[in-house]
Order: sequence, then structure tokens, then C-alpha cells
Amino acid sequence: MDRVRYPIKFTIIFLIVLIPLVILSLNLITSISEDIAFLEHERTGLAYIKAVRQPIEHIQQHRGMTAAYLNGATEFRERIMQKRSIVDKELAELGRAAKRDS
Repeated sequence: MDRVRYPIKFTIIFLIVLIPLVILSLNLITSISEDIAFLEHERTGLAYIKAVRQPIEHIQQHRGMTAAYLNGATEFRERIMQKRSIVDKELAELGRAAKRDS
């Protein structure tokens, strides 16, 4: 190493330090990219949860009214039909949204 000039020595030292730094930087960038992709998928999932919440509430209400009707409360018949049309409309809208997103 005594015969090598200073610019070459500094270049070798620079490369020895630079190579691990580049490798660590690439690992960090890859990790951050994976985290971003994961969070984007979570956001998509939250959008679906938000879209599904309302139809589920109406389906539960329909189920409760139907159970009451089957147990003899005939005054629920008209409300059940109204709720059924609301559920059908919301499920059709949810289906269109799912087709649009995929």
C-alpha cells in the first residue's frame, strides 16, 4: 500500500464506505416502497368497509322486521317491502362500485 498514490488510496477508502451505504439505502427504499403499497391496500380496504356499512345496516333491519313479521306482527309487511327495495338498490350500487374498482 506504500507504493499506491494518495488519490488512489482515497478512492479505495471512498468505495469501501460507499458500497455498504448504497446497499443500506436500497434496502431502506425497498422497505419504504413496500410500506407504501401496504398502506394503499389498507386505504382501498377502508373504502370498501365504508361502502359496505350502509347496506349491512339495512339488511340487519330487514332481518329484524322479517323475524317480527314471521312471529305474527303483520304491520311490518309494508316496511319490509320498502326496506327490501332499499337493500336491493344499495347492493346493486355496491356491485357496480366493485366492478368499477377491479
